[in-house]
Amino acid sequence: MRSLLLPPPRRSRVAGFVALLLVAIGVRSAIAEGVDKDSSDRAMGNPDAVSAYKTADRAAPVMDGAGDGLRNATLQNPEEFGPLDETPPMTVAPGGRRKFRPSATFDVEGEPTVNGFSYGTMRTSTRLPLPIKVPGKGPPIMLSPKFSVATFDAPTGVDLPSDVYDISLGISLMRPIGQRWMLMLAVQPNLVTDFHNTSGDAWRVGGMAIGTLNHSEQWKFSVGAIITGREDIPALPAVGAIWTPSPRFRADLIFPRPRLSYRILENGERAQWLFLSGGLGGGTWAFRESDGDNNVFSYRELRFTAGWESAPGGQNPSPFASGGLRYFFEAGYVFDRRIEYDHTLPDFNADGGAVLSAGLRF
Repeated sequence: MRSLLLPPPRRSRVAGFVALLLVAIGVRSAIAEGVDKDSSDRAMGNPDAVSAYKTADRAAPVMDGAGDGLRNATLQNPEEFGPLDETPPMTVAPGGRRKFRPSATFDVEGEPTVNGFSYGTMRTSTRLPLPIKVPGKGPPIMLSPKFSVATFDAPTGVDLPSDVYDISLGISLMRPIGQRWMLMLAVQPNLVTDFHNTSGDAWRVGGMAIGTLNHSEQWKFSVGAIITGREDIPALPAVGAIWTPSPRFRADLIFPRPRLSYRILENGERAQWLFLSGGLGGGTWAFRESDGDNNVFSYRELRFTAGWESAPGGQNPSPFASGGLRYFFEAGYVFDRRIEYDHTLPDFNADGGAVLSAGLRF
């Protein structure tokens, strides 16, 4: 039985994450100047498009499971999604040229052992603007590679792999429609496996289409759908509203990841936020049973968490958003935890327990 926040990782796993994080830092440094506004000027040249673009002060779900969700989320895990009104990070160079900047994330999460069952994840991802001209006005195509590992510990008699992996490559595009709507389109192929079962069941594709209406300075409304690529929950609606009655308070009343944020301190350079959040977590993975047969399992959980985030001053809260260094910590309770198998093996229900997570974005 494992008693630590996360099961002791293998040296190869730690080395892989360190390498990926260094690659993410290197890529971000190499492209930190962003995509030159040769293409951005063409993308943003229409005054109507510029107005519509500026109405969205944060990016659609960041693809890190299924996109920064797209918290540099995977579409598999709605818990990773960022705000549905987030736009790619951008700076303005001398001469007024806009440059879209890459971003990187790293986070770790663990659920300590309860009655023999524990679950933890480590994730790293990057989000890169592609200097490719596409029709329409708006930000460039964003490419979001991601790698994550999930660790399981289960009671005797429950056939689960100790480690499963999720490797994905998300591609997203945002386009203004008129002066008040922003459309987010994304597709994300995934390899989800224990690397013993790499059959067709390990290859999955997710996607999303979400429209956000900028109704006023206080209200934004979103409607759309998410294809998760999971066995247990193939699709989810993405519906709700974002209410910002003051610079100190923001309510993301969005299914499947509601969140309330309140700024407690800002000194100009940094802002400190407290937040409450709910969500749906888990995913689907292909694995090889202990007797050698290939199978697929899905893990599902519901959660309620509270946390703290430190972000650059003058920006809306989001542990998933980019634009300067951000770091967060949250803790809460997970419940309705369930393992479902595609065939043969009996399903398993786990007791509720604590969850702790921390991460950084830059």
